[in-house]
Amino acid sequence: MTENSIYLTDLITNLSKPMPYQWRVQSFNKGNTKCTCVAYIDARQAMDTLDKYCSYGWTKKYYDIKGSIFLLMGDRPEAIANYRKSLQLNPENADTQRMLEKLNGGVQ
Repeated sequence: MTENSIYLTDLITNLSKPMPYQWRVQSFNKGNTKCTCVAYIDARQAMDTLDKYCSYGWTKKYYDIKGSIFLLMGDRPEAIANYRKSLQLNPENADTQRMLEKLNGGVQ
């Protein structure tokens, strides 16, 4: 198991932990005697959780992480697409450049 796959396994484990949620009424029936409720989480709480486990500034790493997950799942085309998107957003990322070169057989 590589260092990257260990990191991703730990990351997925931590992000899979349940988040506290609240219930909100979505709709009522005609007689207002029954309602449909939905569970929701606060967006700020989700962002804080990502900052905690992915380090602050995780949004710059999003497509790298997504590419690595697809690669671990065996979906090479999706991995390449996400690494390319990452390079569009951060062209100086040498790690992503190397990964794309490796996946493309030395051709970027």
